[in-house]
Order: sequence, then structure tokens, then C-alpha cells
Amino acid sequence: MIRILHLTDFHLNTKTLKDWDDFLKDAFFKKLDNLQNEKPIDLVLFTGDMIDKAGKDFGSVENGLNSFKGNIIEPILTKLNLDISKF
Repeated sequence: MIRILHLTDFHLNTKTLKDWDDFLKDAFFKKLDNLQNEKPIDLVLFTGDMIDKAGKDFGSVENGLNSFKGNIIEPILTKLNLDISKF
């Protein structure tokens, strides 16, 4: 049996990135620790919008997606000890 973490609609922009860093990330990673201790997560599925308004706050779609990858995807994968192919 495969265990999937499903996330959706972060709509990352400069404000939500600050909220993520200041308020949400620690609680989210604590919950991930609890889930991992129950049974390891094998795959992360992200549906919905990663970035807000085509990355407008980051200057471009590419910059927005790179910010999402560096600030959201990579830390989650590191925490779960998963390869990018599992996202």
C-alpha cells in the first residue's frame, strides 16, 4: 500500500511566503513528523495553484516556481526523505 500526502492551492506570493516562514512551516513540519512516525509517506501530490497570479510578486512565472520549489517542495521532500520524482 502506498501512502500519499495531498496538498493543494498554496497560491504562493510574497505575503503567503512570509506567512509560511513566520507561522505555518513549523506546525506543518511537526504534523509531517507525526504522519511519518505512523507510517512513512511515499508520494506527495500537489493539486491546484502553486503560485499566485502567474508569479507576479516574484517578477515572473519562472521566479515564482523557483521560489515555490526552494521554499516549499525541497524542504518537504527533505523532511520526508523523498526524491523530487516523488513529488
